[in-house]
Amino acid sequence: MEIKLYSMLPEKYSRQIANKVGLQLTDEYTRDDVISIIVRKNPACGVDDPTEYIKNPNAAIVVAGTPDKTGEEFFNKAVQAGVPDNNIFVLPPKQPLSPKQLVEKVKEVHDRILSQQQEEPVDDEDAMFLDFESEKQESQATSQRIKVVAVRGFRGGVGTTTIATSLAGYFCDLGGKVAVIDLGMPPNVKYHTPDVKFERKEVFLLSQCEQWDLYTLPMPVWLLKPEDLSQLVENLRKEYRWTVVDFSPQPDREHVNAVRPDITVAIMDHDVTQSVEPLQKQTAKMDTPVVYVYNKVVPDVPIDVIESIINRPVVTIKPDVSGCSAGLTSSMPAYRYSEVLAKGIGHIAGSIQ
Repeated sequence: MEIKLYSMLPEKYSRQIANKVGLQLTDEYTRDDVISIIVRKNPACGVDDPTEYIKNPNAAIVVAGTPDKTGEEFFNKAVQAGVPDNNIFVLPPKQPLSPKQLVEKVKEVHDRILSQQQEEPVDDEDAMFLDFESEKQESQATSQRIKVVAVRGFRGGVGTTTIATSLAGYFCDLGGKVAVIDLGMPPNVKYHTPDVKFERKEVFLLSQCEQWDLYTLPMPVWLLKPEDLSQLVENLRKEYRWTVVDFSPQPDREHVNAVRPDITVAIMDHDVTQSVEPLQKQTAKMDTPVVYVYNKVVPDVPIDVIESIINRPVVTIKPDVSGCSAGLTSSMPAYRYSEVLAKGIGHIAGSIQ
């Protein structure tokens, strides 16, 4: 796969950078094999909103400009779209952007993409097999797409529902129909959802809200039959682009098997004994990908300690009591009120995508 470069910079600088890194320029920013340089609007170039141009967050390089209000908004939108912080340039007032900085960053992103490709070698025999049954190919492609995301906490109070509803809100902002299944004990997603009005739908309760469709239970979760849950999830796979499942801290194994998530977001706090170690033991048995989140980070338990136990990279989110409280007060996802949480959700979504 040939990697190309899409750049919003003036043509002179775009060509200079492309020549330095040995990449061909392209206008097709929607391709996964394209590194994109996205620039905040200024008299010479750029756009007001980077979101549309961020198709592969890890291959996006964003120039947010000076850290004024507009620059902060541009920065936050990029982070919410999953762009890593170190791929975003924020410039002090009156300081020009050096092409050399961009050249180094493009090389870094380019090398990262190449290393990922090398880690996933393609078997030649499989690569040469062509199946011309188009319906079968389409079905296989759809089945490989991430559609069902499980959010689990392994103990109460770690922020599972806050993360689940913020992630659902993020997916809504991306576009596409979103469903949330609340399997909490008690079910708390409704407190993060405005204008909840439930009606019975088979064995579940459904509220078709402005942001997402919320499915919950009219009875305790332990009375839910696994086959009913399995049927609901299969139906939602066909109808919704994203389905986020908010599990209780210690869910029934049959319920987890019934959901069959494409990926699990595992939330922990600083409590090594009651949160981190149990999470590591349970997720080690999973046969689906896991995104690990260290929520409510405290200085006493640094990230390297957590990662040494989990033995995987971990997304970190610092505490923001006021932002989360504002979300609950307004019955909205907390990430809309918390810049700290918004950055974390952007990183989680980037890992999922």
